[in-house]
Amino acid sequence: KDQPASSDAVYDGLRQRNAAIEARCPELKREDSPSERVGARPSSGFAEASHAVPMLSLGNAFEDSDVTDFVKRVRKFLNVKEDEAMAFTSEPKIDGLSANL
Repeated sequence: KDQPASSDAVYDGLRQRNAAIEARCPELKREDSPSERVGARPSSGFAEASHAVPMLSLGNAFEDSDVTDFVKRVRKFLNVKEDEAMAFTSEPKIDGLSANL
């Protein structure tokens, strides 16, 4: 229980490959596709909770270009010019953890 069969990197790579196949061949997309769900069923010790605003999943960054694209989207959203400094903080990822603050 709660023992993944593969590493996060392998799993993320397979999800990315699945999404690419579904984008190229939408007729192959299944109703139970991993691209249509977020996370796994919670362990039995946790109670269900409703959220007024949906909790969304963040995308993964596999290439430098993924990070560059993210920074461009943040700049656009915040209306920060290309020549203005921006600072980011990164921390280790803890899989399976969600927080609604």
